[in-house]
Amino acid sequence: MIYKGLLLSSLLMVISQFSVAKETSSESPSCAFDVFVPISASCPLEGSGKVTHIVDSRTMWVMPNDKNADFNMSRATNNTFKNQSRDRSKGIKLNILGVSNTIAKLDTSSVMNIENDAVDFLSENILGKNVSYACYFLDDKINLLCSVDFKGNDLGQIFIKKGLSKYVVKYGRHPKRDKEYEQAELEAKGSEIGIWKPFFGMFIFKKK
Repeated sequence: MIYKGLLLSSLLMVISQFSVAKETSSESPSCAFDVFVPISASCPLEGSGKVTHIVDSRTMWVMPNDKNADFNMSRATNNTFKNQSRDRSKGIKLNILGVSNTIAKLDTSSVMNIENDAVDFLSENILGKNVSYACYFLDDKINLLCSVDFKGNDLGQIFIKKGLSKYVVKYGRHPKRDKEYEQAELEAKGSEIGIWKPFFGMFIFKKK
């Protein structure tokens, strides 16, 4: 009888804890990996890993340190991420949030120099190195848009401050560094560096 009483008491305690957890989760979305929650500003896909390839001025492949990377990506993108976003030999493909590489499509030597400067910067500073990332949004091609940090430095903010990109907000503003990104763009514009040189005025779409 004592054993049955203890068992019943333990069972009631578990049920009570489950009920509390359920009520808490109903108030705010859970980012737990056993809950199918799409990626969002409040529930990002976070991790760290080694940069294995530089694709272009805003895109890289990162081999995650987390052994659950496949499952986490499936959760974050509602199981719709394309195969090209995951490669077992390269890792996962990340696009730097708030940064554009569209100027690379313009066929002028000056524009291509800007693109090359951006790629060189990534290759020299983060290729083969560990970075941390937080992916907040998806673009219309289901690409991950992520804030990427290297040794405490935000790559998107650096790019914008160097005039290598404007602050792109088409898919969402940076949830944590929006003001810093705006300030970085203002400084680059004021200094007329990179894409903000007078020559680029006809190419850069000023509205956001």
